[in-house]
Amino acid sequence: MVDFQKKVIAEMMSAMNFSEMKGDVAKIYSETFSKEQLTGLAVSSIHRRPGLHRQAAGNREKMNAIMMPKIMAVMRRCSRWRRTSRWR
Repeated sequence: MVDFQKKVIAEMMSAMNFSEMKGDVAKIYSETFSKEQLTGLAVSSIHRRPGLHRQAAGNREKMNAIMMPKIMAVMRRCSRWRRTSRWR
C-alpha cells in the first residue's frame, strides 16, 4: 500500500507542476488585482485582508478550472492501477 501511495503522490506532484501552471495563475491574479495591489503583496496575505479577500473570491473557481482536470486525470490513472495491480 505504501508503494501505491508513493506512486499516487508522485503522479499528483507531477500533474500539479507549478512551473507549468504559473502563467495561468499569474493571469488569474492579474485579471483580479491591479499591478499596484500585487506588487510586494504575497498571495497568502491577500486572503487575510477582508477587502482583498472578497475581491479574490472568484479566483477559487478559476483555479479549480485549471487544477481539476489535472487531478481527475491522475485519479483515473490511479483507478486503473488499482484495478490492474497487486494493490487491490
